[in-house]
Amino acid sequence: MSYKSMPPWHQTLGHHVYVYENPELSAINLKDISHSLALTNRFNGHTLRPLSVAEHSIGVASMVPKEICLEALMHDAAEAYVGDMAAPLKHLCPGYVEIESIAHEAIANRFGLDRKIMECDAIKHADLNALVTEREVLKAGSCADWEVDGSYNEGYAYDLRRYKDLPWWHWRNEWLTMVTQELRHRESPRSKKSKPPRR
Repeated sequence: MSYKSMPPWHQTLGHHVYVYENPELSAINLKDISHSLALTNRFNGHTLRPLSVAEHSIGVASMVPKEICLEALMHDAAEAYVGDMAAPLKHLCPGYVEIESIAHEAIANRFGLDRKIMECDAIKHADLNALVTEREVLKAGSCADWEVDGSYNEGYAYDLRRYKDLPWWHWRNEWLTMVTQELRHRESPRSKKSKPPRR
């Protein structure tokens, strides 16, 4: 089939065809996701050093209970397929929000995740703390009111400064390793007896 006759789609690094409006679960691949997130900059690149979505996701995961670490690592995984659009711009692009939601749902189905846990208060709070910390450390503060209700997290801020010289592929490998380990843990007979709580 010619690409011109196909619905809107994207080819991943692993040569999977991701169809935006109706993605096949077989097209969703952890190696593709890890590679893309590690090369996707937060804040459209307007930071003092590169800050990838993979690094951000690891930071978020470090601030949540262990039982929902996997969902925290995956909370922005859809951006591997639809990109990382600045939050204020999303309000002007409702079509993007819908396509992003489809990607979130497909990823959740592919890896057996619960969307409600991926969007739970604990992960939202950690995500917001990461945002505020990244703003303070890597954007040297703010020139306007961001209208966010978050707190400055010194522990996460320390990591941001400490890891400034690590290459992008470190975050690709680290994210992939952490997600793989969490998935294996979920699949073990012992862990299947207890599911992560909904917060």
